[in-house]
Amino acid sequence: MKRDYSRSKFTSKAQTPRSSGQSAGRVTRSKRTYEYLHERAVSLRRRVLRYLGIVLIIFLVYLLFYSESFKIKHVVISGHVEAPIAEIEEVIWQSIRRYSWLVFPQDNYFFFSEKKLQRDFQKKYLLDELSVEKIPPDTLLVELIERAGQFIWVTNEVIYLFNLDGEIFKEVPAREMVNVGLPVIYDNSESLVAVGDRVLDSGMINFIAEAYEKFAEFGLPATELDSFRVDSTKANFIRLSTKQGFEIHLTPALGLDQQLNKLKRSLEAGKIDLNKVDYINLRLDNQVIYK
Repeated sequence: MKRDYSRSKFTSKAQTPRSSGQSAGRVTRSKRTYEYLHERAVSLRRRVLRYLGIVLIIFLVYLLFYSESFKIKHVVISGHVEAPIAEIEEVIWQSIRRYSWLVFPQDNYFFFSEKKLQRDFQKKYLLDELSVEKIPPDTLLVELIERAGQFIWVTNEVIYLFNLDGEIFKEVPAREMVNVGLPVIYDNSESLVAVGDRVLDSGMINFIAEAYEKFAEFGLPATELDSFRVDSTKANFIRLSTKQGFEIHLTPALGLDQQLNKLKRSLEAGKIDLNKVDYINLRLDNQVIYK
C-alpha cells in the first residue's frame, strides 16, 4: 500500500488548527474594540449631557432672576394715605431697586421681599397695614392703610405714640419721627409714662386734633403752627407753639373758631407786634392778652 507524502496534505492538516485560533483572536479583539468604543460613547454622552445641564441651569437662573423678563416694571397703589402718591411711589421704587445680600436683586419678581418694603415704609409713614400682591410676571399691587387718630407725645426726651383714647401704644426712635405729619405734644412736666398709660382726656385730644387740622385755614398773618405743649397730663389748656417762636394759649372751654377769629382781628388791626411777644392768651372770652 502506497502512502501519499505529498506536501499538500501535510500542509492542510497542519493549517487547520492555526486557522481556528486566528479566528478566535479576531473575535476577541473585535469584542474588546466594540466595548471600548461603546464605553467612550457613553462617557462622551454623559459629559455632553452634564455640560448641557450646566448651561441650562445657568440660562434658567439668568432668565428667572436677572433678565428683564421677571423684573418688576409696574406698581399699582391702593388704600388710604395722606401722603402724595408720587412720594409713595418713590419710596417703593427706592426699596425695589436695592439688592439683598449684595447679590439678589430686590426688583426681581421672585426675590422681592415684602418685609423689606414694610421696614422702609415704617421709617417714613405710620401704617396700620401694608400688603403686597405679586402679579406675574412684572407687577406689584401695594395696598396701604395709614393709621388714623395718632399723636406724638414727647416727655423726658422719649417719644411715644398715643391714640384718640389718650392711650400710649408704642415708643418710637427719634429717627422714625421725621416728617411724619402728626400732631406733636410736649409734656412740660416731663412725667414718666409707659406703654398702656393714658396721657390726656378725650376732650383735650379732640381739641388738639381740631386745632392741628384747621389752624392753617384761619390764615393768621405771619403765624405757622409748629407743635403743642401742655403743662401736665391733667392740663386744661394747650400752648400752641408757632414756628415764629411765640405761643398761643387756647382752651377747650371756648370754641376754637371763636378764639382764633378774635386773634385774627387783632392781628389784622395791627394791635399786636408778633416780633415782640412771648405768648398770646386767648382763654378769656372777648379778650386777647399778650406779653
